[in-house]
Amino acid sequence: MLITRLIAMILSALNGIMISLMAYRFFHAYQLGGYRLGRLFAWYRNTNNKYMARLAIISFFSTGALIVTNVLFRAYAEGFFAYIGMVFHFLIGTLFAVYELKLPKKKPLVFTQRLTRLYIAFLILVTVTTYFMFVGSYELMIQNFGVDNGGIYMTLRYITVSVTPVAIPLFFTVIALIMRPFESLNNGKYMRRATDALARRKDVIKIGITGSYGKTSVKFILEKMLAQKYETLATPASYNTPMGIAKCASKLKPEHEVFIAEMGARNVGDIRTLVNMVRPQYVMLTGIAGQHLETFHTIENVIKTKSEILDGLPEDGMAVFNGDNELVRAIYEKCEASKIITATDGEEGVFAYADEITSGRNGSRFTLTVDGHSIRCATRLLGRHHISNIVLSAALAYKLGVDLGDIAQAVAELKPVPHRLELNVHSNGITVIDDSFNSNVEGTKAALDVLAMFHGRKAIVTPGMIELGITEREQNYEFGKRIASVCDVAVLIGKVRSEPIHMGLKDAGFDEKNIHVFASLHDARANFKNIFASGDTVLLENDLPDDYSEIDDK
Repeated sequence: MLITRLIAMILSALNGIMISLMAYRFFHAYQLGGYRLGRLFAWYRNTNNKYMARLAIISFFSTGALIVTNVLFRAYAEGFFAYIGMVFHFLIGTLFAVYELKLPKKKPLVFTQRLTRLYIAFLILVTVTTYFMFVGSYELMIQNFGVDNGGIYMTLRYITVSVTPVAIPLFFTVIALIMRPFESLNNGKYMRRATDALARRKDVIKIGITGSYGKTSVKFILEKMLAQKYETLATPASYNTPMGIAKCASKLKPEHEVFIAEMGARNVGDIRTLVNMVRPQYVMLTGIAGQHLETFHTIENVIKTKSEILDGLPEDGMAVFNGDNELVRAIYEKCEASKIITATDGEEGVFAYADEITSGRNGSRFTLTVDGHSIRCATRLLGRHHISNIVLSAALAYKLGVDLGDIAQAVAELKPVPHRLELNVHSNGITVIDDSFNSNVEGTKAALDVLAMFHGRKAIVTPGMIELGITEREQNYEFGKRIASVCDVAVLIGKVRSEPIHMGLKDAGFDEKNIHVFASLHDARANFKNIFASGDTVLLENDLPDDYSEIDDK
């Protein structure tokens, strides 16, 4: 019996490790979704539960192998031959885990301290459960039903282990729920530290930036402008969550004079949480659109949430609004705090604007006017919407004492933010406009406007827009019609997800021969050489995150 228990412990540990590796995709989707179970369940839906079907198939074959081997070696049920069926179980599971780990990832899993804790807890739960299945269930059956004649109970306990792959969602959900209170307390600790650290720095100018789109671009542009006068610290990349901002705040040094926080949201109240942490004296609203409607549900909730950035604005603070967006303009009209508004035209009442705009494939030139003072500017950034971002940033930089000449110098030095209308000319003569970070309705319009500036054959590679709630299908249909007015070739990613775009293209009279549909971006890239040629300009518009990709939809 001692040997049996020892073998059970070893096999349980091996099964725990294997199941933990097989669950890689669950951990990945959970992390991409901000450690929210709701987002994980949305991933199940987005993949049409195909991943779950795979786990069921693995459990089926594993169970079949165990039954067959235990029947063949029934006479040896109490000996080592009884475990031969486990070889097939581990072989099938390991091959699946290796396959999953080798799949290309747009954003790889990051083993943060939180994820490591989650992985360890998951491993322990699976291992302990497996051991109980091996030993506890067998002893329970013997005690209740008598001596196991012919190894029937042995076979049953193997089968209970073989179904552990299909139980991965249950294991994961249990662990996520168990760990949630601890993680909430732990996150709260870091957020309080960041809040206290920022509150102590009375000498630091704190700026908050929010909007449905344009946040990251405006943050980088403003950081470049303010760096002409101040030591500036800004949240990196798209760090716009409580923990992301808290992590950045921990890097605040005595020499820093300005702290810029990008503030993102998926639910009502998210911006208020970030405002309470940072307590910005200056806030910026970049633009509002129907983004993240899967969680916000209505555009009214989006407006309400983005407006939360105005809460707690001190008496000596100021709000800066992008007047090129009608919804932001409506918030500006109702705002009672000190405020200024910008636009890309010189209408009455705007604090900063741009005119005499000329744009091309190498960038834009325009005259920037701030508070009645003008200067000629040039930028390598593509698209009129980037001029809008520059004007918005220039308004606040000027208010904070940056000279107009220094602002123009910063504009000239601006580099494209990675994956946001980033221009790359390849050695094969194909020009690629990389706008793959994310997409919204306004962003796709701006990207197509940029593509229209180029000569030669124009193409787009896109899976369409996501997180638009009940309007998603309609918006992607209209997107398809806009594509038809600019592009000669359309490469669509995801046969199911891109179907509304396909319909929009066809209804707009687009040549069906020039529409190419692939299950994944990986598959599309393998065929690029057969689709594109030297002289083509290709727009990469949106790249679905890993938790939105369709799985082998062939």
